[in-house]
Amino acid sequence: MSGVVVTQVPPNNFISQVSISAGWLCHENEFLFLQKAIGVSEALYWGVPAGKIESNETPHEALVREIFEESNISLSSDGVQYIDTLYISKPGWNFIYHMFFYRFKSKPELKISKEHHDYAWVNLKTIMNYTLMPGTIETLKIFLDRAKELGLI
Repeated sequence: MSGVVVTQVPPNNFISQVSISAGWLCHENEFLFLQKAIGVSEALYWGVPAGKIESNETPHEALVREIFEESNISLSSDGVQYIDTLYISKPGWNFIYHMFFYRFKSKPELKISKEHHDYAWVNLKTIMNYTLMPGTIETLKIFLDRAKELGLI
């Protein structure tokens, strides 16, 4: 396995080094995944758009900013839906992962940042054939359960 532990409640002695906001961006039944660029951490791995929450931001504000920085897509704040907060432990570091959902009526034009090599709109079965960032499968399972509970998918 990947050595990654993903939980919905903080494990004992969990100390987070950072908080991240992640966007599960959907058009019809496809989701936006970004491939990390060569030369950055987890190069060439795929994951949903996500980034660090700055000290003056809420998780929601960070998501809107990160999506714009990573893809040049402007989200309508009122369309952003909170899904869950997860606690992720990877070898050497822990972080809090705030999940959000956003559904587009039409597929947006996008321009990826230099942090990324490529992007794809992919259904959640097909994405399993990609080289995913460690922890993505675990977060995907929780995302699906919560999104179904909330009637989003």
